[in-house]
Amino acid sequence: MTLIKICNKAYNVLMQLRASENFYTKCSSLMAQCYCSTEYNRYSSNEGFRSVEKVVLLTFLAVVILMAILGNLLVMVAVCRDRQLRKIKTNYFIVSLAFADLLVSVLVMPFGAIELVQDIWAYGEMFCLVRTSLDVLLTTASIFHLCCISLDRYYAICCQPLVYRNKMTPLRIALMLGGCWVLPMFISFLPI
Repeated sequence: MTLIKICNKAYNVLMQLRASENFYTKCSSLMAQCYCSTEYNRYSSNEGFRSVEKVVLLTFLAVVILMAILGNLLVMVAVCRDRQLRKIKTNYFIVSLAFADLLVSVLVMPFGAIELVQDIWAYGEMFCLVRTSLDVLLTTASIFHLCCISLDRYYAICCQPLVYRNKMTPLRIALMLGGCWVLPMFISFLPI
């Protein structure tokens, strides 16, 4: 069965499932069958990387992952250690964003790099689903954090800058940060 036939089968099943009550459960099962299966891995590309290309690519990806980890750790340490930075309410969003990006660089990127270089997913279907859900969760959380930072800055500068300190209470910040983490959980782990 070629990759085109697998994708056509997935599309047909997805169209049949649209009206189904167990849409999310069946979609996660379908994703496991298509993306995480050895059948998909076998037809993902015709030729892999040569050994020299693998070493260069892995070195580059390892440097990118290490830079992401160190950069996000530096942001978190800087805000936590400096009293002036802790007083600025927007920095709580920035620390939470750095934490989400740190989790991406620790939990998602290494496995994606290995999969890219080896051209096969070797860790099983369940871990494939968990990794994919973590990827969606953490990426969506990062996007939500950026939206909250934008809204916070817009409100502080354009709408009511004089009453910003009174309106942006620690409770509101906590609710916004909670929403940045809880809503992506429904998007990413509900299908599993």
